[in-house]
Amino acid sequence: MKQAIQLLKQVDLLGMITSLVCLVHCVLTPLFFLGDTGHSHSSSIFSFHSLFLILAWTAVISAVRFASTKIRIGLSISIVLLTVGVVFEQVSMGFQWVLYAGSIGLVAMHLLNFKSHHQH
Repeated sequence: MKQAIQLLKQVDLLGMITSLVCLVHCVLTPLFFLGDTGHSHSSSIFSFHSLFLILAWTAVISAVRFASTKIRIGLSISIVLLTVGVVFEQVSMGFQWVLYAGSIGLVAMHLLNFKSHHQH
């Protein structure tokens, strides 16, 4: 049982770290390209976003198996928001806010899940 709890803590740490790195990336990347209207970065960003989504989905799928119902719902909503934000951010800048909300939600839910396993 201790090994299972340790694994769950690691999954939540992976989720928190991935979500934080994703959030930092999404906030800072536009600043690097500010004023550079001729630069296209969609192919490299696509693979970076894909990596974030794969790691985030892996952490969520692993974490929800042993999470409380409230945390499951929070993780599920957050990962959907993150995915929708990443997929549609090129359509409208408003989707960046959806992406930010999903990323912050994932950090919060993984942190709550981590704390709930830490109590055991």
